[in-house]
Amino acid sequence: MLKGLLLYKLSALTAIPVPFKVDDLISFSVLTKLTERPEDKVEKKGKADKVNNNLKATHSSARSGKTNKDKWQTPPEVFAQLDKRYGFTLDAAAEPETALCLSYFTEEDDALVQDWSGHVVFCHPPYSKLKAFAKKAYEESLKGTKVVMLVPASTGSDEFHDYFSKGAIRFIGGRLKFLQHGQEQGAANFPSMVCILGPGIESKWEYVDKDDLLQER
Repeated sequence: MLKGLLLYKLSALTAIPVPFKVDDLISFSVLTKLTERPEDKVEKKGKADKVNNNLKATHSSARSGKTNKDKWQTPPEVFAQLDKRYGFTLDAAAEPETALCLSYFTEEDDALVQDWSGHVVFCHPPYSKLKAFAKKAYEESLKGTKVVMLVPASTGSDEFHDYFSKGAIRFIGGRLKFLQHGQEQGAANFPSMVCILGPGIESKWEYVDKDDLLQER
């Protein structure tokens, strides 16, 4: 019988004790069953219920930060299209009230110092920290993690040339309508794009309609 093993919440995760790894689903599942306490099950169910409520409210990932531009939520139809294609398991820049993945990082968790491995990541980062999140996403992609980012289409920026251009880019036609507190706002005053980074992703650019983000030309 295994003794002395602990599981850590994702918000405080640093490493899974050897020989267990996040991507070792069988070992991790067994470890979870052996070490999970009754109160952990209650907490997990409560978190799942909260995420389901967020889905019903058509909220999506919200970036945390100190400025209003960091509080915009992802348009639900945009997230739904991307999630259907990639099946996200981690929201890397969220708030508990709006997160759509069971696993997520808040501002307090600080995604920039966390390990994203073992997940398919959706990230709509705070624009005040855009370059830092771009660098982090690129570094995680080099370790084998697939990261899909929704960001402003600023092709002249350092983060575009240094990081986003390494992946597949889909420039979104038209202007997206982001949300605040679950309420749709007016069209953004900037164009947006989706950047996909990770293993097997070729560097290519294409233009897509905002209602059909998955089309490929």
